[in-house]
Amino acid sequence: MIAPIIIFAFNRPRHLQKTLEALQRNTLAAQSDLIIYCDGPRSEAERTLTEETRRVARQAVGFQSVDVVPSDDNLGLGGSIIRGVGEVVTAFDRVVVLEDDLITAPFFLEYMNAGLNLYADNSQVASVHGYLFPHTVDCPPETFFLKGTDCLGWGTWRRAWDFFEPDAAKLLRQLREASCIDDFNAQGCYDFTGLLVDVAEKRNSSWAVRWHASAYLRNMYTLYPGRSLVLHSGADGSGTNCGVHTLFDTSLSDTPIKMQPIDVCADPRMVKARRTILLRESGGRMGLFKARIRRRFPLLGAAWHALRGKKARRLA
Repeated sequence: MIAPIIIFAFNRPRHLQKTLEALQRNTLAAQSDLIIYCDGPRSEAERTLTEETRRVARQAVGFQSVDVVPSDDNLGLGGSIIRGVGEVVTAFDRVVVLEDDLITAPFFLEYMNAGLNLYADNSQVASVHGYLFPHTVDCPPETFFLKGTDCLGWGTWRRAWDFFEPDAAKLLRQLREASCIDDFNAQGCYDFTGLLVDVAEKRNSSWAVRWHASAYLRNMYTLYPGRSLVLHSGADGSGTNCGVHTLFDTSLSDTPIKMQPIDVCADPRMVKARRTILLRESGGRMGLFKARIRRRFPLLGAAWHALRGKKARRLA
């Protein structure tokens, strides 16, 4: 069974074009149905770009079918993904999910569909992931599992998405009741619970942290490739949810991933490697401490950001 593909797009037509061109080179593209969800503009000033993005979407070729789903309103990435994934898994039972700034290797769809077929009936598996974070592990496994989920080129089934909990406050309560906050925060290497607090208090709309927590609380795992099949090209200042950085840059694999059944349990070496990259993203222990202070005292955090902005303008 070949899973339908969703691409979520907004106002970056050039990024979407590159994502489509890479996806078209996948060996299973011609057998795959493609659905492109296009979010609406936040203001009239954005309408030109959102219309151009929709034009690029409608011109997509090389797939079994192409369906463009435009939104009159701006749902935001979180709202778009929650809506779109829910609609597609209800209709097709499974789905491959991409955003408009993800470049895929030619073997991405082979790997995703093989994983979705292999683990379709395994209730311990929440999703299949195509991106692999940078690491220094010698001879990494061909595929491996980590607890929870991830968000850069992934696929899932209706049976797993049914457990998605949109209520961040409820997820926080459940994590506290289970006494697993530290483990959920990658042994203190990343403030995932802080993100949930931000979502609960309407400072953030992250769908990904809610998806991760939903699967984590049910002791579900995600399959990863030993070499990355996805490259994130959106950390160039063009996106809504990330700035400019190279922390997650990685090389695309030039060989396919061999899919064989493995035990569903976290790989210890890759767990350690993931903690390392998460701690780097957090800015180290001091960065985590500062983030917690800003969340605990939001007015102090706002004053700090204003002061930094004033200093940057003065230096400029």
